[in-house]
Amino acid sequence: MIEDRVDYFIFAYDSPNFSAAAAKVPMSPQGFTKMIHNLERDLGVKLFESDARGVRHPTRYADVFYKYAKNMQDQRRILNNRFTQIEHENATEIRVACAVGIPGFLGIEKITDYHDKNNNVTVKFTELPDTLCDSLVKEGRYDLAITLQPVDPALTTRNLYSAKYMMWVKKDSSLASSLTQRKSLGIDDIAPYTIAMPGKDFRCYHNLVAQFAERNKPIPHIVECSEIFWIYQFVKSGRGIGFTLPHLAALDIFSKDETIVAIPFVSLDWQVCLAWPKTRVLTEPEEKFFDYLDSICKHIKRRY
Repeated sequence: MIEDRVDYFIFAYDSPNFSAAAAKVPMSPQGFTKMIHNLERDLGVKLFESDARGVRHPTRYADVFYKYAKNMQDQRRILNNRFTQIEHENATEIRVACAVGIPGFLGIEKITDYHDKNNNVTVKFTELPDTLCDSLVKEGRYDLAITLQPVDPALTTRNLYSAKYMMWVKKDSSLASSLTQRKSLGIDDIAPYTIAMPGKDFRCYHNLVAQFAERNKPIPHIVECSEIFWIYQFVKSGRGIGFTLPHLAALDIFSKDETIVAIPFVSLDWQVCLAWPKTRVLTEPEEKFFDYLDSICKHIKRRY
């Protein structure tokens, strides 16, 4: 089908060679090359040419066709999302991609409460790294995402909750003692230290790295770990500082330890939002579900 050939062309355009592109299909390099030649024949133009070293490069025709192909992919995604919306307009199940840690933040029991109060609607949660939530909702594999800002521009969002990132610091450290007046941390404060925090699958990592890049500052050494208890022990053992959030730092297991202090990090906010494709509007059950989440988050805000 033409859609398949368009996808394969995009692989060819974005890959260093046809063998690498063929592996993404997957397909044999010979079969992939034949498919590209057939596409060129049907279009009546040359999409790729080889230089003196035998290395293939896209032609100007390919540059133009690439824009068309990407637009075709986007339009197909819009169409599939619309089909999915129609299928789910009267559905009793809402499929939710939920960023790791948010079900615990909201309270697992609250999900059960929602089922009990809305016995005609089932909410199916799947907990995932927040960087995956956007793409899976765009592809229509989930109806909604409860995720973190900033999200993909193709998604519509409604904010639910916001709080400052925090850093765990040993109370007897020079960093903690230097903050007796300000009571908060900035980029310059944390730059010299090793930081334990969730890694590249999580938005907090990319948001922090972006802060250093925007200021043309070298990125500090980051130890990647999504296990909050491990991060806490990392700090407690004196190996560096560690990422946390207000609702985690407030847990008795952490807050009663007088050797560690959680200090607000002023440069970044942890922003929880509901997200869905711009190609559709929320159904009535989804609107009610947002209202329910919003009421939970307002209650949490009063606690912290």
